[in-house]
Order: sequence, then structure tokens, then C-alpha cells
Amino acid sequence: MACPKCGSRDVRISPSGKYVCNSCGYSWQIPMADLEWAQRIFRVEKLYEEFKDVRPIDCARMKGEMVKKGVSEDDAAKIVRRIARRAARLTNDKREKDALAAIIEGC
Repeated sequence: MACPKCGSRDVRISPSGKYVCNSCGYSWQIPMADLEWAQRIFRVEKLYEEFKDVRPIDCARMKGEMVKKGVSEDDAAKIVRRIARRAARLTNDKREKDALAAIIEGC
């Protein structure tokens, strides 16, 4: 962290929650972190855990339910494909694997 006024790296945080330069005395606000990306990841993971054992896998129906719960259409499609890949790994039936591969490609 460097002072925007003088460029000094001798900066501290004041009790009021601002950065303060120890060289020139200039103070400025600490920028707020944008955590939207983390909230999106938590929503995706929560929905994956909620839907991962739902059978049969119907792409359109599952995506519709996920969108109602607050994720984008693209994120919902990614979750359904992830669920289908998981189901394909867990099965030994060739017909079921082929059906799941079609869901992965089409969703």
C-alpha cells in the first residue's frame, strides 16, 4: 500500500478505519471489497448439493427450478452438466452413460 498523495509506503490504519500516511498525514478511505463472485460460487455449490441426487436428470426442468432459486441460466446449465457427469461416473450401465452424455451435450 502506498500513499496516493506522496507515494510513501509508511502507511497505517487509523482507529476510525481509514488509511493514514505517516509521512505526510494524508488519510483516505479503505475501499470496500466486491464479494459478488464469492456469493455466486456459494449459490452454485448450494444448488449442486441440493440437486446432485435428483433422478431422472431432466435438463430443462432442473434449470427452471434453479433459475427460480436465484442463479443465472448459464450457471444452472453448468450445474446440470456437472450433475450428469457425476451420475455418469457412478453408473456402469452403457445405455445410461450414453443418455447422460446426450444430456451433457444438449444442456
